[in-house]
Amino acid sequence: EGSRVVLVVSGGNVDSLLLERIISAGLLKEGRMMRFSVCLKDAPGSLAGLLELLARHEANVVHIHHARNESGVAINYTRVDLELETRGFEHIKEIERAMEGAGYRFMRR
Repeated sequence: EGSRVVLVVSGGNVDSLLLERIISAGLLKEGRMMRFSVCLKDAPGSLAGLLELLARHEANVVHIHHARNESGVAINYTRVDLELETRGFEHIKEIERAMEGAGYRFMRR
């Protein structure tokens, strides 16, 4: 009696890669993250045009992989895989409508 007891919870035994996967799964489930692939003409400005469209719709690029010379992709095209930070499902729909309206063919992942 009269003393104070403190319990420190640090998470020191949590695997950081596993924690990242858990957080990503939760963000996807809540519409706070969008993943998709799109094929672009392999020409100067193609990627910049897509990124400009995404910026206009306030989508924040978290990860991007520009995959050139991939099997299954025509020689004059390149596949771009993107992971975006979004505000929710309505924001995702807005981005999809904008990409479709601009003629981008994409596949959600």
